[in-house]
Amino acid sequence: MTETTHPHDQLEELLMASALRGGTVFDADTVAGLLAKAFGADVRIIEGTTRVLAQAPVRGGNLAEYPSMPPSAPASPVRMLAPTTRTEGHDATTTGDRSPSERTLRELIDRSRTDRDIVIHHGRTGVSYVSALVTGERFHGALTLTVTDELTADARRWLQRAVRVVSLLWLHHHASAEAELRVRGELIDELLGSRKPMSEVMRSFAASRHFDVSRPHTVLAVGVPPELHTSARRAVSDVARNHGGVGGEQSGDLIMIVPSTGPRTSAETIRRRLRQLLSCPVVVCASPAVDPAAGELASAFESARRCLPLLASLNQLDVATTTQDLALYSLLFDSSRADDLQQLVTGALGPLLTYDQLHGSDLLHTVRVFFACGGNATQAARHLFVHLNTMAKRLDRVAQVLGEDWQTEQRSLPLRLALHLYDLADASRQSLDIAATG
Repeated sequence: MTETTHPHDQLEELLMASALRGGTVFDADTVAGLLAKAFGADVRIIEGTTRVLAQAPVRGGNLAEYPSMPPSAPASPVRMLAPTTRTEGHDATTTGDRSPSERTLRELIDRSRTDRDIVIHHGRTGVSYVSALVTGERFHGALTLTVTDELTADARRWLQRAVRVVSLLWLHHHASAEAELRVRGELIDELLGSRKPMSEVMRSFAASRHFDVSRPHTVLAVGVPPELHTSARRAVSDVARNHGGVGGEQSGDLIMIVPSTGPRTSAETIRRRLRQLLSCPVVVCASPAVDPAAGELASAFESARRCLPLLASLNQLDVATTTQDLALYSLLFDSSRADDLQQLVTGALGPLLTYDQLHGSDLLHTVRVFFACGGNATQAARHLFVHLNTMAKRLDRVAQVLGEDWQTEQRSLPLRLALHLYDLADASRQSLDIAATG
């Protein structure tokens, strides 16, 4: 006679085997799927109180039918801080009438965290079980199960055990991730620690960390809001590894060293991915491709990192760019002196901006087009779709505002530079407005 196995009897074993497939990876999708199957529930795993890392719909049936992966199987690319699920980067929101609203969910998580117990929420068409995931004093996130009818007493006991297992798995993931960050930090230290050609010992060390020094690499400096620096450090490391490189923190700056696909392409791709993961503005500045074995990474890193404060001083907070794009500005200005840089822009363009604001004109654009046409008034008039006499009057007015010598070489150079810097900052403001309304 064949013995019947209750689906919950296999839960802990399958959670451990499937969630830690690679030994250090917490596969949030697999965990959510197992729990959905075992409890016949909609399941969500949440980082903090809002960020959904994985979710699975109701999957009732025998747990033995759910495909599990042995510990020797290849590691999943899904990671707790860099998930590749269809819900990555989304906030926990209302799912019809079955799940609690975002505000209610935060309150339930806080209550569960305080009481160290599972909290039950009755919706109009479902019952939600919310539990904070905590180990010791460390809060990780939350687990929510939503079902049509209340769980039995036996199922609740199994849910409590599942919560403990998931909390421990999450703690194990964090410990493994932090250890990996330290190892990768050591590799970054070595790669950037010398400007001389690599020794054989260093080549061997890099190879042991799966870093191919024979390929050209691009160095990328990454900027995020200060409050997200810690989370971004882990995301930077994961994204860099997914691109065949290494990432982490160096001298307080977030950095990635990845095989080059062209600096602009690399910057745009990396920024787009980090923005998806972190749900915040991200600045990425990429160096040209350099030869790691020749000791060229250190100089590339210094060039890329110097661009971050320069971009910040220009209010360029959400952009992908290259050190080549900013070469002129980084050479002319000390980016640590943001006030001086702002004074340059306002000092050169302030009178025009003030005049335009008071009179509803656009002399600034007139000067911009005039310089773009090489100082040719006729061409500028054609580009502005105005008569040459109108153009002459506008230029006379510019001379009244800036002084008769504004077209001389001595005066025009700072004007041109200030215009470039002003336009760069303006493009950033427009991109942020688009991102905010998109």
